[in-house]
Formats: sequence, C-alpha cells, structure tokens
Amino acid sequence: MFVRILDFNVWDENPKSASDIVDFIFSHDAHIVCLQEVREDVLRELFLRDTYHVKFARGMESEGLGTSYLVILSKFPVETHGVIRNTHTHVNASFFRWWKRLKEHLESHFVLLRVGDFLLQIFNIHLPICAGPLVRIRQFRKIIKRRQAGYTHIIAGDFNIYADRWYHKFIGWLFLGHSNKELFVNERDLFETVFKEYQLRNIFKGHATYSLVMKILLFQFDHIIIPDSIKVLRMEIPEDSHGSDH
Repeated sequence: MFVRILDFNVWDENPKSASDIVDFIFSHDAHIVCLQEVREDVLRELFLRDTYHVKFARGMESEGLGTSYLVILSKFPVETHGVIRNTHTHVNASFFRWWKRLKEHLESHFVLLRVGDFLLQIFNIHLPICAGPLVRIRQFRKIIKRRQAGYTHIIAGDFNIYADRWYHKFIGWLFLGHSNKELFVNERDLFETVFKEYQLRNIFKGHATYSLVMKILLFQFDHIIIPDSIKVLRMEIPEDSHGSDH
C-alpha cells in the first residue's frame, strides 16, 4: 500500500479566498495533508467540506493578523493526537517582534493513525523564523523525542532553514535574533547531520521550495522527513504556490 502526503504552508496573509485555498489543497487528493499558517476562515472551510478527519492546534499568534493554526488532514481514522509546547517562550529579535507583532507558537502537533495493519505517526511542525539555528535544532530534537514506539514516523512542515548564505548571517544577526556564535553555523549541514543521527532522510534535499530576488536565491524551507526504511515512489514540488510565499 502507498500513502500520498502533501505539505503546504498556506501563509496567513494568503490573498486567495478560503474556498479557493481548500480547492487547491483537495486537488492533490492526498491521503494525509500537513498545513501550517492556516487562517481561521480556511480552518472553518476544511470542516465544512467534511472530506478529511481534521485535527488542528493553535499555532502562530500575531497582534496584527490574529491566530493561525497547524492542521493535519487524514483520510485514515485518527487514534489520538497531541501537541508539543514551545519552550522558547519569546521571539529573540526585537525588530521582527515589532514588525510582525508576533507571539510565540507551538513547535509541533501530531496524530497517530492506523493504516490497515500499519501504524503511522505524523508530525506537523513549524519552526520559528525569528530565532537562531541552534534554537530550531533544539526544538527539532525535542519533537523527535515524542516518537511513539511501534509506529513509523514522518515529520513534515516548515523548518525555516535559510542555511549558510552570507547575507542571512547578517540579516539573522541584525533582525532575526541570532547569537554571535550562530553566525558561524551552517544550519543546513547541521540539520542533515541530525537527520542521519535518527536514521531519517530529507526527501527534498537539494530542492528549493522558497525563493527571493526573482528566484535567484533559493532555499528549502519545506520538508517531508521519512525513515530510511520507507521507499519513495514519486515526489513533486508544485510550481504553483497558490497565494502562499512558499
């Protein structure tokens, strides 16, 4: 049996209508969907369609934009679900906090599924952009520790990894709350080392899901991380981000 998984950062400032966004999500006909930065009107539309089992958690909060949610959709019955609270209780960067008026958000939520005789734990995560690489690494390790024995584990979501670009070192230090020692950390390499440590692999490694400056500067923000034992039949990054920034 194969399982089709879709990961999509909806973006809480997405100009598309809730109905249009949900149409786009459903057009991929995935068995499991992990969504980040979901607005309340999009969440309501997902419940109205009554197509998936819907589990959600309060995600990022902003004084200007309200609350957005982490959402997992599943065509398989959900046995249980839970959240992982963020111990990083504030935004490091005063500029970013002022600009977006952000409050802190959850690191992750998860569902436990039974797919026939197959037990599956799906994590949906959104690591903070307004923190340094070592904070994101620490949060990811905390999420990994919540794996349930006997289940196959898949982690999807927005990791906000800019990697080791020189300008990001400067921007990160000036605006995003990096400490001085984090200026010399290659976050992409560090994450890939952590994936290997837990016998996981980044199936979109080397592919870009976010771009800046007329698509000259390319990054992988979005991830689907799977155990080495799982075989990937096909993977795709849609060119249409459908109103999202990535």
